[in-house]
Amino acid sequence: MTIIILLILAGITLTTALGQNGLFQRAKYAGEKYKESEADEEEKLRELEKDIGKIADGENITEPPIEENTIEPPVEGNTVEPPIIETIPSEMKVGDIINYTPDTVEEGYKLTSEMSGYTSDQTLPKETFTWKVLSKNIDSVDIMGKPTSSMSKIYFDGETGYNNGVYYLNEMCKTLYSNNKLGVTARSINLQDIESKLNAKGIAAKGKFDGYIGEFSGKYAYYPNLAKYENILGIDGLSVNEDGIGESDDGTKLEDQGIKIPLLDDDTTNYTKSKSKADNKITVKQNYYGFDKLEDYFDDINFYSLIFGGNSYYFLASRCTGLGSEMAFFGLRTIGWEELSSVITCCSEGKQYGGEGNYGVVPVVTLGSDIQYEKVGSGVWNIKE
Repeated sequence: MTIIILLILAGITLTTALGQNGLFQRAKYAGEKYKESEADEEEKLRELEKDIGKIADGENITEPPIEENTIEPPVEGNTVEPPIIETIPSEMKVGDIINYTPDTVEEGYKLTSEMSGYTSDQTLPKETFTWKVLSKNIDSVDIMGKPTSSMSKIYFDGETGYNNGVYYLNEMCKTLYSNNKLGVTARSINLQDIESKLNAKGIAAKGKFDGYIGEFSGKYAYYPNLAKYENILGIDGLSVNEDGIGESDDGTKLEDQGIKIPLLDDDTTNYTKSKSKADNKITVKQNYYGFDKLEDYFDDINFYSLIFGGNSYYFLASRCTGLGSEMAFFGLRTIGWEELSSVITCCSEGKQYGGEGNYGVVPVVTLGSDIQYEKVGSGVWNIKE
């Protein structure tokens, strides 16, 4: 009877060791500990024996400590930003020289009388400009060919000159001064390039001149065709357009309407010289303003000297309108003799003006963030290729 009870108790104890207390698991753990170091082999064996004995007696064995993982898991949303590589040198400033070389062009740009409205064809040769920093942007640099008094001159006259002037100024610069290897396309300097540098005093002065509205009827209700699509004109009682193109747009925004710039006469291949006349009246918004002695309107003297210095005169790729007592005037923006001004090409009486637009063409190129620079002198930079 005693033997049976002992066997039963032994069975319960063995079951407990195998199940709840995990004898084999503990033995496995103890065996792994043994293998860790031959130097303390006997010590490990003795510990193993003690553990097995305690398990057989129904005692629990404390779990071995688990080493904490000291490597912290990444925090969601807390990504490490890559380092910012500065591509535009901080010491580069407006007026610095950039050694930029446009693509080779075999001949100048041919501007026919149908394109310009002038009485004869013209050819604008490629100039050898000194290229200077016009503006430093967040991820790009605008450079321009420094204007000189010896630049070749061109003419834009009449309604054709107004309609097509901005388009062809940009096209001439694109053809003569782009660089395909660098992936840059040249354009003409425009009014916005200059307005972007006006200080508070200059902005206030501008506001005193532009924005006026005038109405003209009868024989004074003519307008160049492009004006119909600009934000300067209302026809026969309609308010001035507010969702058209701006003074420096060359027609890109009109493509969805099937209108191409330069404007073409209906069913012909001739560039338009025509104008239109309102049945009743036209409402014209003046966007012209002009002033001389501009030093006070720009905080950066280097920018002022670059634009207005050198006794040079040249077109801006921007149209303008002005109001007279009886009629409205239409023309193109200009820089000349240290003044921001314009030339008139036509008026709302239907008259054309010619021979006044003898101005040069100044290109602008935007160098993107992929361009690298190397300083080669004080205020002089090479473009790395």
